[in-house]
Amino acid sequence: MPATTKDPYLEELPGHVAAVFQQAQMPPVNYRKNCVNLHKIQDRSKDITEDVGRDKIRVTGEIAFQKAFMDCLFRVLPTKKGDLCGDRVVRFIGAYMKFANERGACVLLRISSELEILTAPDGGFSPSADEEQKARIDSGEIEQGDDEDTWGTRFTAKVVRSIAEGFGARDKAVRYRCTQIFESTIPHLGLIEEELYLLLRKALLDRTKDKESTIRSNAAKCLAVLCPHETPEDARDGEPTVQETLLEMLSNDSSPEVRNFIVSNITLNTHTIPHIIKRTRDKDANIRKLVYKQVLVKGIFEKSIIVLEDGDTEEYQQRGPCHPSKLPLETLETIIKNGLRDRDPVSVKPEPGVEERAEEGIVELLKLFEVDKREQEEDLGVVEDLLKCVFGMRKGVFEGVEFQAEYWNSNNLTPETALLPRVLVEYCRSNKDQVPHNNNIVEENLPVVSAIAECIFNRYQALLQLAASEQQQEEDEEEVEVETAKRVFVLRELLKFASLLDYSDQFGCRVMDPLIRRLIEEDQLPLSLIPPCLDILRKLSRNEYEFIKTVVGIVDSIHDGIEDEAYYLDVKQRQSLPEDDQARLDEHDLRQLDICVQMLKRTNAIGNHEDVGRVLDNFIVPNLKRRHNARIMEVAMTCLGLCALVGKTSAPNILIECMKMILTPAESNTVEIQVILYKTVFDLLLNYGDGIYALVDPKIEGFNQEIVHDLLIKQLDNLDDLRVLAVVCEGLVKMILTGYMTSPVAIIHLLQRWTDPAIREYQPIMQCLSYFFQRYSHSSAKNQQTMQTIFMDVFKSVAADRQKLGEDEEMISSPTLCVFFENWTNPLVLAEVLNSKLETAEYFVQLDMAAEILKELFEKSYKFQKEDKKALFQLLPKLYMPEPDDHTDGLKVVPIKLLIEGLRKYKSLDGPSNTALTRFEKDLNKKYERQLEGFSEEEYRSYDGLTELYEFLDDLIPLDDEDEDSKVGIVPPGEARTRGQKRRSRSTRTSGTTATETDELETPAPQESSSRPRKRARLSTGTTDDDGDHSMQSYTKEEELEMSVPPPPRPRPKPRGRTSTGPPGSPEVIYVSSGSDGEGPSAPTASSRPQPRPRPRPRIRPTGRSGRRSLPPAVKREEDSELEEEREEDIDRDISDLLRSQRISSPSPSEPSRNISHVTVGHDSLFSTDDEEEEDEVSGLLAN
Repeated sequence: MPATTKDPYLEELPGHVAAVFQQAQMPPVNYRKNCVNLHKIQDRSKDITEDVGRDKIRVTGEIAFQKAFMDCLFRVLPTKKGDLCGDRVVRFIGAYMKFANERGACVLLRISSELEILTAPDGGFSPSADEEQKARIDSGEIEQGDDEDTWGTRFTAKVVRSIAEGFGARDKAVRYRCTQIFESTIPHLGLIEEELYLLLRKALLDRTKDKESTIRSNAAKCLAVLCPHETPEDARDGEPTVQETLLEMLSNDSSPEVRNFIVSNITLNTHTIPHIIKRTRDKDANIRKLVYKQVLVKGIFEKSIIVLEDGDTEEYQQRGPCHPSKLPLETLETIIKNGLRDRDPVSVKPEPGVEERAEEGIVELLKLFEVDKREQEEDLGVVEDLLKCVFGMRKGVFEGVEFQAEYWNSNNLTPETALLPRVLVEYCRSNKDQVPHNNNIVEENLPVVSAIAECIFNRYQALLQLAASEQQQEEDEEEVEVETAKRVFVLRELLKFASLLDYSDQFGCRVMDPLIRRLIEEDQLPLSLIPPCLDILRKLSRNEYEFIKTVVGIVDSIHDGIEDEAYYLDVKQRQSLPEDDQARLDEHDLRQLDICVQMLKRTNAIGNHEDVGRVLDNFIVPNLKRRHNARIMEVAMTCLGLCALVGKTSAPNILIECMKMILTPAESNTVEIQVILYKTVFDLLLNYGDGIYALVDPKIEGFNQEIVHDLLIKQLDNLDDLRVLAVVCEGLVKMILTGYMTSPVAIIHLLQRWTDPAIREYQPIMQCLSYFFQRYSHSSAKNQQTMQTIFMDVFKSVAADRQKLGEDEEMISSPTLCVFFENWTNPLVLAEVLNSKLETAEYFVQLDMAAEILKELFEKSYKFQKEDKKALFQLLPKLYMPEPDDHTDGLKVVPIKLLIEGLRKYKSLDGPSNTALTRFEKDLNKKYERQLEGFSEEEYRSYDGLTELYEFLDDLIPLDDEDEDSKVGIVPPGEARTRGQKRRSRSTRTSGTTATETDELETPAPQESSSRPRKRARLSTGTTDDDGDHSMQSYTKEEELEMSVPPPPRPRPKPRGRTSTGPPGSPEVIYVSSGSDGEGPSAPTASSRPQPRPRPRPRIRPTGRSGRRSLPPAVKREEDSELEEEREEDIDRDISDLLRSQRISSPSPSEPSRNISHVTVGHDSLFSTDDEEEEDEVSGLLAN
C-alpha cells in the first residue's frame, strides 16, 4: 500500500516542474528530452498519497503535480502573440500530452455511468471501486480503455477544463493562448464525456465570433477536429451545426488566416466541396494555391482498410470525393477554368501526372468532359486550355507523334482522338519560339491536304448514311442521335484541322476547293459546320475581295437552286401558308443569312464592296420586313450591322435607320433584337467616329452628333430590361473613354444608374460602371474636374431618390458616395498615373469641390436631410489641400474662408457637423496662413473674382424663430437690403397686436425645472446679492442700447440718458428711462397705467466660477442667440405697453411721480438713423 505520510518531495515538486518549463523555453529546443523529464516527475508524484481514514486515501502527489503544472501553464497565458518563449511552452504542452498518451499515462477521458467511483470532496477515492473495475475488465464485462478513470485521465480533464475557462477571458492574449494550447492538445484527447464536449463546443462557437482573427482561426481549427462529423440531429433545435458555422465563416470572414485554417481542416464531402471550390476565386492567392495543391489533391484518393479472411488487414486506395469521375461536369469545368485562368501568374497549374492518376492517359481524361455534346466552339475553351497546359508540362508527349492519313482513316477515330491533334498543332504554332524542336516534330508529321480532303468526304458520306438510317429505323432514335452528335463533332474537328494545313500544294488546293464549295451548298450540312468550311475557303482565297465574291456566288446558287415555288412568294402571301410550309421556307432564309453572317465576320477591310451591297439589297433588307419571325429578324439585324462595318458608303443610312428603330420601337422587337440593334449603333459610332456625320446626305436635316448622343443618353432612363441596359452602358462608356462623347450629362446619368437599387445585383452593369468611373477619373486632370463639378448634382439626385425608396429597397448611402468621389477626385492618385505621360494634375480640384459643398450647405435651393448634411460636413476634412507655394493665389482660399464664416453665422450646426467643420477650418488656416494673413473683407470686396460670392452672401439673412433650425432667409426680389439691417420683432411688424396676443404667440419653449420661480427680465438694472447670485436677469443701460442696435459695422448709438436736440416742431415720443441713475423723469407707476400680463422668463444658470458644467459651444451660441432675440422682443413689447397706456390716460402735469417727459424726437438713441419705418410708426401713434 502506498505511503500515507507527507513526503518532502512535495515541497520540491513545484521547483522541479518549473525547471522543466524553464528548460523548454531555452534554445536549442528538445521537446522529447523535456517530456521524459516531466513524465518522471509526474510518475514519481502519483505514488505520494495520504490516508484520510475510513479506507480512503487522498492522492496528494497527483494534486500537487496538477497544481504545479497549471501554475506554470497560467504564467504563459498573458504572453502576447509572437512571444518566442510563450510559443515554445505551448508547443511543449502539446508535445507532452502526446507523449503521455503514447506512454499510456493519459488514457481516454470518459467517466462511465456504469462505474460508481466514491470520490471524496477533497480528492480521495475508494480502492475497492478500482479493484471492482479491474475485476470487471478481467471478466470481459467491460473493455479496457473504455471506462477507465485513472490519474492520467484526471490530469487531462484538469488541463482541458482549466483551458476552457479562459476562452471567455477579457484579455485577448489569454483567449489567444487558451485556444492555441487547446489546438495543440485536442488531437491527443481521444473520446471525452458528453458534458465536457458540450462545454468545449459552446465555448469554441463563441470564439468564432471573436474580434481577433487569430482567435477565430484557432477556434475554427479546434471545431473542425472536435466535431468533424456532426449532423443536424446532433445539434440542438434551431442551432446550426459546426459544419454550417465553419462554412459561413469560410464565405464571410474577412481574415485570410481564418479562411486558410478552415479550408485546411474541414471535412471533404458532397456538402463542403462546393464551398471549397468557391475558394478557387478567393482574393488571397495563398488560399487559392492551398485549394489546388493540398485540399483537392488529398480528396482524389482516400485510403481504406479491409479485413482479410485470415484476420489480417490490407490497406488500399479508392476514389475520393474530389475524383474527377465523381464530380459533376460543371464543377469539374469550374475547377479547371479557375485554375488555368487565375489572375495571379504564380498560381498553381495542374501538377504533372494528375491526369494519369485520375484515368489512364489524356484521352481518358477528355472523356470526362463529354466533348461530343458541345456544339459551340466556346464550350470547348476549358478543355482546350487544359490540354495546352498538359502539353506545356509534359514534354514527352511530343515524342512519337503520328498524324498521317492512317490516323484519320481509322475507324476508331473518336471525338477525343480527333480533338487532340488539332489542339496540339495550335499549341505548337503559338509557342514555336519557345519550343522550336517540338514544333518541328509536329510539322513534319502533318498529313497532306489531299489526304485530309478524302477523309472529310468519307466522314460526310458516313454522316449522310446515318441520317438516312435514322429515317428508316425509329426504334433507336436516342442511340442514333448520340452517334450523329459524335460524327458531327469528328467532322468539325477534321475541318478545323484542315484549316491549319499548308496550302502551297496546288494539287491539294484543287481537291479541297470544290469539296468545300459543295459542302456549303448542301442543305443537309449542319449549320455548325459552316464556320470551319468558310475558314478553309478564306485560306484558299487570295484576298478578301475574292473570298466575298466566292461566298456571295455560293449564296446566289443556293437561292436560285430552290425549286419550291412558294419560296418566291412575298411576305404577306407566305403568312397564309401552313405553319409547316412556312418553317421549311424559313430554313432556307436562315441558312443563307447564316452564311452571310459568317462571311462578314471573316472580313476586315473597309471599302466599297459591290457584292456586299448586293447581299444587303437581295437578302438582308427583305428579311428585315418579316417582323413576325423573331429568329430571322435577329440574323438579319446582325447582317445589317456587319454590312455597315464593311461597306463605308452604306454606314450613314444604316445608322439613321437604326436610330429610327430606337426612337419608335416596334412591339414585336424581342430583347435579342434590341441588343443587336444597340450593338450595331455603337459599333458604327466607335468604328467611324465623328466622321460618319460627314457622310450623311446633306438633304437629310436634323441628324447630327448632338441629337444622336442625347437620344442614346435618354435610353438610360427609358430601358427596363437589364441586358439591353448593359449594352447601352457599355457602349456609352466606350464612347466616353475614347473621347467621342464629352458631355457631363452622360456621366451624371451613368452615375444615377450605378446608384439605382434595381441594378445593384446585376453584375455586368455594376462591374462595367465601377471600372469606368475609376478609369475615367484617373486618366486626366480635365476628367477629375468634370467629376468635381457634377458631384453636388449627383449627390442631391441620389439623396432625393433615397427618400422615395420602399421598405425592402436599399440604396448607396451618402457617406459611401462621398468616399467614392473623394477617391475619384484625389489629385495624388492621378499624379501617379500621369508621371509617365508628362502631364500634371490639378491639385486644387478638391478645394474647389469644398467650396461647392459649402455653398450647398447654406440650403438656399435644396433642403438636405440630416444624414446627408452630416455626410457632406464629414467629407470636408478628408479633401486634399495642396501645399502652398509662391504662386498660390489667395483667391483660391479666401472664398472658402468666407463661406465657413457665413455658415457659422447663418446656420445652426449639430455636434458632429460642427466638429468636422472646425477641423477643416483649422487645417485650412494652418496650411494657408500666409494667404489668409491680413484678411480684410473691405479689401477683398474690390476683387472682381469675389463679386459673385459676396452677392451670394449678401442675399442671406437669418429668419425669425419660426423654424427651429435657424433657416436662411432670402431677400424678396425688388427689395434692397441694407447691410447690417436689424431684424424686427413680431410686435413691431404687426399692427394691432396686443401684448397679451404677443405673449400667447411667443411663448418660450419649456426649460429645465428650477427650485426657484422664474422671473421676467426687466429693463431696469437689478440688484445683486452679496453671494453673487442674481435674483433676476438685469442689464445696464449700455447693454440695453447694444442689444437694440444692429451688429457692426454700424456706429454705436448714443446713451439713452442723453436727450437729442431735434429741430423745433418735431413730433413728440415717449422716452423710457431706466430710473436707476436718477437722470431724467421716472417711469410711470403700476397704479397709473395698466400692467401687461406677466410672462415667465427662462432662468439662466450662471456658469464658470459657480462650478456648474458649461454648455457646449454650439448649444451656447444657440441659447445666446435666443436670449438676444427675447431681449429685443421685451424692449419692443414695453414700448408698445407705454404707447398703449399713453393713449388710455394722458399724463397730468400735477402728477410728478410719473416718469414721463415730452421731448422732441430728433435722432433719439433708441432708434438708428436708417430706421425710418420705426420713426414713422411711433410718430403715427403719437398723432392719434
